[in-house]
Amino acid sequence: MTEMSGVITAGENGNITALHFSSLSRGAFATKMGEIYRTQDGGATWAKAYGPNFYLFHDIRFTEKGDTGYAVGAGTGILRTVDGGASWTYKNSGIRLSGEYVKVVEKIFVKNGKTAWVVVDDGYIYKTVDAGESWSRTTMSIPSSMHFGGKDSIFATMNTGSVYLSLDNGDTWTTYGTPAPAWSFGNIFYREGNNMILHRKTSDGAVVMVNSPDKVNWSVTPYQPSSASVTNGVFFNFNEGWTTSSAGIHYTTNGGINWTLSDASIKSSVIYFHDFSHGWVAQGSKIYRYGVFPPVSTGSITEPLSGSTVYTGQTIYFKWKIENTSAVTIEYSDNNGYTWNVIAADLSADNARKQALVEGQYAWTVPSDLYSIIVRIKDKEGKELSKISLNIMESTGVKDQLSNKGYHFDLQNKELRMDKPFTGSVEVYDINGKVYMHHQESSSDKINFRELTSGFYLIRLVNDEGERIWKVAF
Repeated sequence: MTEMSGVITAGENGNITALHFSSLSRGAFATKMGEIYRTQDGGATWAKAYGPNFYLFHDIRFTEKGDTGYAVGAGTGILRTVDGGASWTYKNSGIRLSGEYVKVVEKIFVKNGKTAWVVVDDGYIYKTVDAGESWSRTTMSIPSSMHFGGKDSIFATMNTGSVYLSLDNGDTWTTYGTPAPAWSFGNIFYREGNNMILHRKTSDGAVVMVNSPDKVNWSVTPYQPSSASVTNGVFFNFNEGWTTSSAGIHYTTNGGINWTLSDASIKSSVIYFHDFSHGWVAQGSKIYRYGVFPPVSTGSITEPLSGSTVYTGQTIYFKWKIENTSAVTIEYSDNNGYTWNVIAADLSADNARKQALVEGQYAWTVPSDLYSIIVRIKDKEGKELSKISLNIMESTGVKDQLSNKGYHFDLQNKELRMDKPFTGSVEVYDINGKVYMHHQESSSDKINFRELTSGFYLIRLVNDEGERIWKVAF
C-alpha cells in the first residue's frame, strides 16, 4: 500500500468521510466539509465536483455502470448525479416534507440504476424505484448492510442482530438465520449460497465465517487478523479479502485463517476495493491506493466539429482517436446530458471490421424530432473521453438558400462562427414568434447569443445572398 501521487488535501477540517469507485478509473469521495471530488483516472488526479456546503457527508455510492450515484449526509439529505459525478442536484422528494428541516441521511444502499434505500435519522428506511426522483418510507428495520442476490433477492443484517432475506425487492422480510450466540452483525463482506462472511459488531469487531446449511441454524467461526478491533473490510470470495483495524490494513488469501499486515499506518475504515488487487483507502484528507493500474485512457472526437449543423435523415460519420482503450461507446443526449441514448456500443477494431467499418469511424443516420444534441464517446469502463454539440435541422420545411458550409454553431458557448465575414441582418425569435434580437452585423466572423436564456429559438440571417434559418436549443 503506497501513497498515491497527486493526493487531494481537503483542508484542516476536510477529512474524507466516504469513498466509492464504479470501475478502476471512475470514482469519487466526499468530505466532512460537504465537498465531493471525482476522478476518471483511478485516482491519479481529482477534480472538485461539488461544495463545500459545510455539512458532513456520511456516504457516497454509484451504480455498477457509474453514471448514476448518490451522496448523503447531514444538512444535504440526498444528492444525485446522472453524469458520473460531474454535477450533483438535490433529490429529497419524500424525505423532506414542506416546511421540514433537511433530515440527516446516514447511509445509502444502491441496487441498480432505479432502486436504492437510504437510512434516515428519523428512524426509518426510505426507498426509491425511480432513480431518486421520489422516496417512500418503508416499514423495514434499520439495516447495517445489504447484499443483493438475484433479480429480487436481498440479504440484510439488521440492528436487531439477525440476518434477513427478502425475495420481493425489499417489500417483505423473513429471518434467514438465528446466530448462536446471538451476536449483532455489521457489514456482509461476502455471500455465496448459504455461507456468509460477516463483520461482528462487538468489542473485538471480528470477521466471522457463517455456515447455514439449513438456512436456520448457523455455525459461526470468528477469524481475527490482529488483536485490534476490525473496523471495515471486503471479500471477493471465501479466500481473498481485506480488513482495516486500529493495527493497520491486513489481507488474507485463505479465508481468514491467516492474515498478512500490508501497512500498519493505515487505520481508516473508509475503504473501497474494486477487486482483490486494486483498492483505495482514505485517511484524514489523503487517499492511498493499492495495485498496479492500467494507463489512463484518452480520446477525442475529430469529426464532425463541435457546433456543426446536421440534418434529419442525413448520414454523418463520427471519427475519433483513442489511446489506452480498446473500444468506445458513442452516446447522444437531447436534454443537456441529463439522460443518454446509445448510438453504438463497444466499437473496437474487430467488431468495426465486422460492421464493414474502419477503426475510429462510425456511420449514423440522424433521427427526426431532434433539435440539438450532445454526442460523447466513452471507454470500456464508462469514462467520458470527449464530447461535442450538434445542431439539427429538419431536412425539409426550412427555407435555406445559403450553402451549408461555412456556418458552425457552438451551442455550449452560444456562438455562431462563420468561415468568412458576414454582413447582414441577424434576427432571433422564440417558438411563438416573439422577437428577442434584431440587429445588423458588419464583416463579422462570429455572432454571440450568450444573452439568451435556455430554450428553443429560431435564428435568421439575411444578406445579399439570401437567408438562412436555424432552429436552435440553448
